[in-house]
Amino acid sequence: MTASALPDQDRSAFGAALSASADPVALLNSWLRTALDAYFSGDGNPWAFRPFEYDIGSRDDDLASRLVTVYRGRPVEEQAHWRQTVCELLAEHGADPSWWDPVDTLIDLATRMPAHQVLDVLPSLIRGTDEHAARRTDRVISAADALASQTPRSIRCLKCMRSTSPFPTHHAGDLVATLCRIDPDCWVDHMVHMEPAMRRFEKQSKSPAMMKRHYASRVLRAVTIERVASDLGRLVCSMSEHFDRHLSWFYEAMLFGPEPLVLLDRPYLVLREDPAVRGRLDEGGAVELASVPRSALVSGRPDGRASGESSSLRGTRILMVAWYSRPRAGKSYSLDDSPSRVAMESMVA
Repeated sequence: MTASALPDQDRSAFGAALSASADPVALLNSWLRTALDAYFSGDGNPWAFRPFEYDIGSRDDDLASRLVTVYRGRPVEEQAHWRQTVCELLAEHGADPSWWDPVDTLIDLATRMPAHQVLDVLPSLIRGTDEHAARRTDRVISAADALASQTPRSIRCLKCMRSTSPFPTHHAGDLVATLCRIDPDCWVDHMVHMEPAMRRFEKQSKSPAMMKRHYASRVLRAVTIERVASDLGRLVCSMSEHFDRHLSWFYEAMLFGPEPLVLLDRPYLVLREDPAVRGRLDEGGAVELASVPRSALVSGRPDGRASGESSSLRGTRILMVAWYSRPRAGKSYSLDDSPSRVAMESMVA
């Protein structure tokens, strides 16, 4: 059906026509596509959206917010058709340069509805590196972040976005924090994948320490300090390819520097990459300090507090950050092979 098949003056008749249609989504698709074409190719005349012209208002108004007003005023069953229509139009016209403004409006509309179906479409809208494409990417990633929830669809969408090349560096922190929030069980995988982008972000940041602290605190809140503690060793081993020149940005913000996010109730030390130590850890056993080669030890803090050691660790290939317990009578120091049992006090609200 075409847009002319819909009544253009009576809202109740508009709804009745959709209800009577064998394919209401196709009918609504035709109406909304025609209305957007007429609105943006003309002078922004709200009459393009008859019978909702008075809800749309003037060209100076935010069209997406006006369309949300229309959408929320429709019956619940009709709202489902609106959400599906927005998703289909984005899939159909997302790559059409002549539909730049309508697509931006549809992205904003989907975010405010909200229409979670568009998460399946959003990754395909990230393309190009020019100024217009960069603004579109900003809009798409913001929409994905706003719509993200702990669902397979959201996780799939954000994972697809993180694989986009080249990934927009200034969104790296938001993306890794959101992925950790909606998929905390796989937070190590997200951190490993986003480490290169976060390092590029750090280099571009005017205040690297503040940037790292901000996003590390978001990850800590999302993942929980207990899960982070239990996975610290696994994270470092997984990221060994990145540690040939520096510590992870996350470790730096969490444990080191003048304002670490986390205080430990035990001393800790950092182990260099060492075949003998790695072999013991891979077997799942505790490592006695007495058996650790001196060359593998980088640092230890007798007071258990981190304070500005990250610079001395640059250029060090790290195996893991570990905690060690004070020796009991007749026993040597030993690394704690169950970091989750280490009580950690978060300094973030």
